[in-house]
Amino acid sequence: MDDPECLGEGTGIAVRKGDPLAGELSEAIAAIRADGTYATINDKYFDVDIYGK
Repeated sequence: MDDPECLGEGTGIAVRKGDPLAGELSEAIAAIRADGTYATINDKYFDVDIYGK
């Protein structure tokens, strides 16, 4: 489904507002993107970068 008006752009993870897990998830994603782990996993399963550039 591709409807930016309804779904927004890109991908996301839902957490409750104010949940400290949101910060931890953001840090973890930034870390795996920085060290190349994300690219390795992404390339194994997808032909495009699902995170975006």
